[in-house]
Amino acid sequence: MTIQKSLANGEQYGFGTKNGVSTTLFATNQSSYTVTGSITWSGKITNFSIPPKKQITLFSAARGNGEPVFVKNTVPTTEPRTTILFTFTQGG
Repeated sequence: MTIQKSLANGEQYGFGTKNGVSTTLFATNQSSYTVTGSITWSGKITNFSIPPKKQITLFSAARGNGEPVFVKNTVPTTEPRTTILFTFTQGG
């Protein structure tokens, strides 16, 4: 199963995970500016930045723990519009 979600400045979204299933999360900067964001999983917040038009792997787990994953585009809404495409994959 793969879910893609685009988030603009200040937007956030949550993905549900299944316990014991492989889980991967990528973030792609679709903007001409460096973007910043955060991911919250298992109570831990990780901040990241992505150069223009690049993709990074936020995490890859052999077995998900069943807890939701929250992602956020942390670029302020007062800045030029940016978009981060999050690609969330579970299983196979």
